[in-house]
Amino acid sequence: MVVSYDYGKDFFSDNEKILLSDELEYGMAIHNAKILRDYKLDEKNYALKITADGGVLLAIRSGDYPMALAGSPAGVDEFVSEIDRRGLVFTDILGASDITAAFIAGYQKVHPIRFKKAVSMEIMAFEGEGKFCAEVAPVSAADVDTVAGFVRGFYRECFDEEVSPQSAREQAERMIPRMLGYYADGRLAAIARPSRETNRYINISNVYTDPGYRGRGYMQALILHVCKLIQDAGKTPSLYVDVANPISSRVYKKVGFRSI
Repeated sequence: MVVSYDYGKDFFSDNEKILLSDELEYGMAIHNAKILRDYKLDEKNYALKITADGGVLLAIRSGDYPMALAGSPAGVDEFVSEIDRRGLVFTDILGASDITAAFIAGYQKVHPIRFKKAVSMEIMAFEGEGKFCAEVAPVSAADVDTVAGFVRGFYRECFDEEVSPQSAREQAERMIPRMLGYYADGRLAAIARPSRETNRYINISNVYTDPGYRGRGYMQALILHVCKLIQDAGKTPSLYVDVANPISSRVYKKVGFRSI
């Protein structure tokens, strides 16, 4: 059985128990529901619940954010049929490994396409004590070109992917309003951004250090500053780390994060 919601608030209220059972794993689904709270949903912004074989699969997508999957993989075949029937749009997928693998397999049975790349992420939560740093400040709009360069560098290093200058600049413009940076001698050296928020957590994303400034402790100081802001807001900092990047994992553990 498929339930399609008209508004994000209806999706959240109907499935709150499932979503809040694991705020870290289902953070993107919660984030999308908040964005779409009062938004009339369509083929690009949608929220569905699929009940099959005693399990519940939740799917929600908002704008440029990944389609978030939560719950049970049992309903993926019915969900694929619903995507085709309604012409639902998606580019990226985010969810637990069992759900995403089942969805990809189910989608490929109907559509012989190859999904580009899968990244396994480790979820971490902060258990240390945040600390303010005088060199950290909100990133200025004047630094948009520098941030755009960081966006291109991030995609190149993490995904072996080239992003066009225009696309990188557009992403930078969207990210800057909540972004914080470490400034070394007046130059933006590292960035991080508080992003998705749930009842208990605020996720830190868009973390990047200029290659010329790495190994100097700037990122650690920046992360601790962001963690302090989040803790002062009464929430717990969290983040996702690529399991293929053990160096980042060690750095985060050093400042007080632990794997969940």
